[in-house]
Amino acid sequence: MKRKHETPQNALADIALLLLIFFLITTQFSNEDGIKTTLPPLESKSVQQESKDIEIWLNAEDHIMLESKSVLLTSLSAEISIIMVDMNTDVRVNLKSHEQASYLAYVSVYDEIKQAYRQLHNAEAEAMFGKPFDMISAQEQGIIISKHPVRVFEGDLVQ
Repeated sequence: MKRKHETPQNALADIALLLLIFFLITTQFSNEDGIKTTLPPLESKSVQQESKDIEIWLNAEDHIMLESKSVLLTSLSAEISIIMVDMNTDVRVNLKSHEQASYLAYVSVYDEIKQAYRQLHNAEAEAMFGKPFDMISAQEQGIIISKHPVRVFEGDLVQ
């Protein structure tokens, strides 16, 4: 009489499930940061301050227009800073790009806008507290940021 040796199938399913759980728990997924922005609060303010818009256009060939004049990427943040200081009011930057503009050009323009706001915050910190923006306290930084919040509105150009 020969014995038949059979492997129980239930044990195989249990082992596969345990391996799956083990790999799901021990696997580390990388986080992609993307573009960090601060979104406005959900509730709208009842009293709106007077604000001035700065228009920036990025066309399909990655050429940049600032307030209807062509500018180079290298001088964009300086040009925006000059406009912000001259206006001396709440500034809103409208960034409009063509759908065929390159991602690299768009992010570069966005970085230049953020750099212009950093320059404005630095100048304001120097004027108010006599120190660079990075060297003042968080409360003092909050005062400057509330006076000149980073406001970038994005949109696509329509042909």
